[in-house]
Amino acid sequence: MKKYFAIFLLIIAFTAILSAGEKPLIVSHNLDLVFDLNGHTFTAADELTIKNSGKQIDLLLNKNFIVSRISVQGKKAKYKKFEEFDLGQFAVNLEKDDSLYYRRGQLLKIKNKFSGKDEVSIKIEYTGFLYDTVSTAEFSRSSVADQTIGIIGEEGIYLSPEAIYYPDNFSGMAVFKARLTIPKGYLTVTDGKLTEHREETGVTIMQWEGEAVTDGLYISGAKWEMLKDKAGNVEIYGLFFPEDKEISQQYVGAVKRYIEMYNGLLGDYPYSKFAVAENFFATGYGMPSWTLLGQDVVRLPWIVNISLGHEVCHNWWGNGVFVDYDKGNWCEGLTTYSADYLYKERKDSSEAKIYRRTLDQDYTNYVNEGNDFALSEFRSREETFTRAIGYGKSAMVFHMLRNHVGDKQYWSALRKFYAENKFQKAGWGDIEKAFEAETGYNLDWFFRQWVEGKGAPQITLEKAETVNFDGASYLDLEIIQPYNFEQLKMPYNLYYQNKMEKGVFQLSPGKNSIKHRLEGKPIKIELDADFDLFRLLNRGEYPASLSEVLGDEKQVIVVPTGAKEEIAAAYLELVKILNRTGEAQVLNDTDIKAEDLQDNSYLVLGNPGENKIYDLLAPAGLKLSDWIMLNSQDGGFSLMGQSFSGEVSFMTTMRNPANVQHSITAFSGTTAEEILRSGKKLVHYGKYSYLAFDKGANKLKGNWEVRESPLSWEFK
Repeated sequence: MKKYFAIFLLIIAFTAILSAGEKPLIVSHNLDLVFDLNGHTFTAADELTIKNSGKQIDLLLNKNFIVSRISVQGKKAKYKKFEEFDLGQFAVNLEKDDSLYYRRGQLLKIKNKFSGKDEVSIKIEYTGFLYDTVSTAEFSRSSVADQTIGIIGEEGIYLSPEAIYYPDNFSGMAVFKARLTIPKGYLTVTDGKLTEHREETGVTIMQWEGEAVTDGLYISGAKWEMLKDKAGNVEIYGLFFPEDKEISQQYVGAVKRYIEMYNGLLGDYPYSKFAVAENFFATGYGMPSWTLLGQDVVRLPWIVNISLGHEVCHNWWGNGVFVDYDKGNWCEGLTTYSADYLYKERKDSSEAKIYRRTLDQDYTNYVNEGNDFALSEFRSREETFTRAIGYGKSAMVFHMLRNHVGDKQYWSALRKFYAENKFQKAGWGDIEKAFEAETGYNLDWFFRQWVEGKGAPQITLEKAETVNFDGASYLDLEIIQPYNFEQLKMPYNLYYQNKMEKGVFQLSPGKNSIKHRLEGKPIKIELDADFDLFRLLNRGEYPASLSEVLGDEKQVIVVPTGAKEEIAAAYLELVKILNRTGEAQVLNDTDIKAEDLQDNSYLVLGNPGENKIYDLLAPAGLKLSDWIMLNSQDGGFSLMGQSFSGEVSFMTTMRNPANVQHSITAFSGTTAEEILRSGKKLVHYGKYSYLAFDKGANKLKGNWEVRESPLSWEFK
């Protein structure tokens, strides 16, 4: 499941370069919203404090909202409304989505008789209808979460700044206070501290006061029950539907543990509360001091142990220290490393190793010369390759930095970075500055190589032998590093009869001839066996996985011509889901010839009785029965010693026998419903070699065993 820390990141546009001259600066918003759920409306008043105001103040508000009154310094003010206006007034270099965002608004030109004052107060009263549809967020072949700009209804409320539900001029970050009135039986949540919570006739009133500036305010509300706890001075709220009361207790307890953990690791939690709110549609969002998780999401068993901690951690990285997007989004990688990866490391070193391998593997499979870019250019995840770079490569860069400076200095430098940049925008350069100050190292080369530069090295072990010189025995190695990485620390494990030697070889571009003195007769040498170096993997270092096929530039989806009508229709519908961007070539099984196999990766839909491509694969060296046993009577199967029958489906991925640089995935289900239920989930399981589903629920997942690595050498 995908997690956001600041929804949709279109907020980046809020702080874009503005038109010339000193622009009025919004310091704070004081919102008063009263919701009519049946009518999908609210009545609103926003009192803004503005600095540097001129004789006219321009603000944007949703064009579907009706303004009833505007006052400046308590005096009724004249204003004009425009639905057509110059977008460059608010930002320049607009991309398509940003343009659509601004066109959602109406321009309010407000006459200001108090322009000589340092600050002016403007109050805008208005009503608005908001009931947007919920759609699936599309990022290449992955479906991350549902999205909408805003909903007001009996199911609950959700307001995003994308709806422009409060007046703004996008002059920078501001502090928000929100007084929210909603029918009795509902609760609300947003940024900040809960300073008022009471009931009046038929309504519940809750006031939340922001504790720091932020890019924009998100609000949610529903028929929740509130559970409270504390972690030191931090208030913890669980806002869950009544049927999930027990889950709420688990989440509140977990938040308490996460805050205590990160307080010691990174510095004191930056806010006075953290709330976990259960949403009425699928989300995985993290905002300052709270997170909004869909009901189906919170019920997944692993969310509380991994994803929840990720969102808590974002209150240090992203919502505590803000991101200077013009200089690259560093916080997704740092949060991934400080949360998802760190939990694996603390649980089991072998799981941490597999996690690091997976990050390298995703980059290897999804990133190519045509779509690669430097970390300093990463803004937000949009497709699988952007995630592999902005999350995966970034996390590995922090891992290498930690190995370079040492564990103690690494965490100490992060605490320094946090303390010096709390509630301020920061970039990669600020991270470098903190690490250099704390460690005394010159890290210019490191950040220039891994952050400013793009790409990843690929290592080849060309030769490994023993030689004698001047009465001593040496290991004679040739290691090729063809990419232009000026410094690489290549970890190695050198095995003797009764011990193992660990160390690092310094590699430069090109061929590296290394002579290493031996302490006895060597048995085996392994290069980066624990995947501590960010690099392109060789095929033999990792098992075949679904991501190899989904990420291959030369992917072919093979549709069966021998399936029953209902089954065939389900596969065609699945093709639309898996190939929504049109990147893959879609062919019938009868359109493929044996000589075509070597040129592509294949996603084969259907079983051997339905898809004729298996008739070509078997002579080429790939028999599905080598990996999975199919039951021809009921369509069930046995995989990794487990039997499945009924409404079930499987996925297996193998190397393409005609060209091991490509892979072949087989996916088949016993019913049309199961094909669509499980098939649409495949994009979330890219790192696996095999999967089994029963009525849409994953029952088995794993990877084939890797027996030999091309970066290891055994001595006879």
